[in-house]
Amino acid sequence: MPLESVEEWINFVKGSLKENDPLFKKDIFVSGRHEYKKLLLVENDSDNNHAIVSVTHDKKTSRLICKTIELIKSRSALAKRLRNDHYEATEGIK
Repeated sequence: MPLESVEEWINFVKGSLKENDPLFKKDIFVSGRHEYKKLLLVENDSDNNHAIVSVTHDKKTSRLICKTIELIKSRSALAKRLRNDHYEATEGIK
C-alpha cells in the first residue's frame, strides 16, 4: 500500500464499515491489498491485531463497502496467512 494514499484508504474503510463489524469505530491502518482479490489487510491499532477486509459493490446504494471477513489475532497467524496467500498466487508460476 503506497504511504501517500494510506489516509484515503483508512477513511474509506472506516466510512464504509457497518455498526456490527468488529472494526467499526476502531483505530485502524490499511497496510496492504491483495493483488488479485478485492481484499485489504488492516491493522487494528485499538486491539493490536489484524483483519482481512473485503471490498464489495453494494448494488442497492451503488457504493463500495467494506466488511471484515477474518480476524487475525497473532503475528504467527498473520505470517501463515501471508505465506498461504503468496503460495496460492505463485503456485502456477514455475
